Amino acid sequence: MLEAYNENELVIHSSSKKVFVLVIAALAFVVAGGFLFWVGLTDEEESAVLMVVGIISIVFFGLCLLYLVFQLFNKKPSLIVNDEGVTDNSSAISGGLIPWQDIEEIILYDYMGQRFIGLNLYDTEAYLARQKSMTRMLMKANRGLVRATVNITQASLPYPLEEVYEVMMNKWENVHLRQP
Repeated sequence: MLEAYNENELVIHSSSKKVFVLVIAALAFVVAGGFLFWVGLTDEEESAVLMVVGIISIVFFGLCLLYLVFQLFNKKPSLIVNDEGVTDNSSAISGGLIPWQDIEEIILYDYMGQRFIGLNLYDTEAYLARQKSMTRMLMKANRGLVRATVNITQASLPYPLEEVYEVMMNKWENVHLRQP
């Protein structure tokens, strides 16, 4: 069982090792983007394409790099599962506390080789309306790609998602069994 779990609460912090590996990967893509941009400056035939791809890579992975460096020093838990609900701070588009009463379904699924815990909500639009505008926009874009409104990935968590899912399901079922 998860060592971060007691009978009332599961508190998980990001794995510093996993986040550090992601920092190195993001940095590599920023450097690769810079290289493509530089080659685009010198190559006359495909210069525009290389420069655009380079700029996109630098901007996207640069933002990822900033977020990941912030995560390395952030002491806030990535995930909290307790009697209130699930507090998700595990990604850049995390939405904070989601009460158990708002969760319609919890699923464990794979998408593009990555494992996720998905939370489908009774009222997705009300949940999105509570988010900051940038988070809301990213969540809406993400919604078309994955199977759930809220998605928790294995990427930076130090425990297997199957164990986290089991704890979440037990808490969720207890709340739903108590409701009339």
